[in-house]
Amino acid sequence: MTVCVAAICQFHENSQPQYTPVVVGASDRMLTAGNVQYEPPQRKAFSLTKKYTVMYAGDASVHSRIITDVVRQFAGDNDATVLKVAEAYGTHMSEYRKRECERLFLNPVGLTFADFIAHQNDLAPQTVDRLTSRIQGYRLDSEAIVMGIDAEPHIYVIQEPGIVICHDLVGFAAIGIGASHATSELMSARYSRQWGFARAVFQVFKAKKRPDVAPGVGQVNDLVDGDINQHWFLVPEMDPKDMLGRLQSTYQQEQEAARKATEIAQGEVVKYVEGLTTTPQVIEPKTGAITISGGKPAIAEQQPGGGSYDGPEE
Repeated sequence: MTVCVAAICQFHENSQPQYTPVVVGASDRMLTAGNVQYEPPQRKAFSLTKKYTVMYAGDASVHSRIITDVVRQFAGDNDATVLKVAEAYGTHMSEYRKRECERLFLNPVGLTFADFIAHQNDLAPQTVDRLTSRIQGYRLDSEAIVMGIDAEPHIYVIQEPGIVICHDLVGFAAIGIGASHATSELMSARYSRQWGFARAVFQVFKAKKRPDVAPGVGQVNDLVDGDINQHWFLVPEMDPKDMLGRLQSTYQQEQEAARKATEIAQGEVVKYVEGLTTTPQVIEPKTGAITISGGKPAIAEQQPGGGSYDGPEE
């Protein structure tokens, strides 16, 4: 699998009084092809149109077909909304899954989906139940993020079997095996879609780095950002100002500072707890209250009516 992160933020130019909405994304390069995972020098973010971008997680062969179909569908269409493109991606994903189910489960028994629907009453009930169960349980294990700006910035997540989920209000989304790690990083930072571009880029980068410890997440970092006119891709092979390198070094400095702060805090807690556990405690005979004493701890238990219990009577 992989991890892909997208977020909405605001960009401000000194010469302009207003803020411009921007979408920012980050991904690794881990590809899945059948049962094989590897990280080639190839990004996982692609332009669906001039203004809209997709990042995907899951089987690369599945998305390769879907992306080709969506690009072909919107070729030359400059007026399509982000939602329309995202819904088209979901539709093509659903159709791909349907074709695969037909090929894997129905064709081997001489059926198509049309045959299966039209002649269910003619088939043995156990055959219908078995085929239905297999079709419903089949998964592509693939999902995607479609992001861009039309009149407003948008982030849509497409999940099986083609469900489109809007993340505009939250302002960010993540997919892939590392999605929970990335999402928790953004939540912990209390990310807001009103954040400025520079702050947002670093936080999205951190969110992508957080799941690096998980198996199946690649180590290479690619970035994409876009405004209402177009998108730009920033990859290690084409990074003349070494922005990715600077983000990486800043991230490492922050992690080292956090590690040292944690060690200091742990040390303070250890000293405090050791102080509590090594200081003798005495139970007051009359009240039963525990007090700190400089002498040896008294072994006494308050009894009803006063006094202390010194052991069994002879």
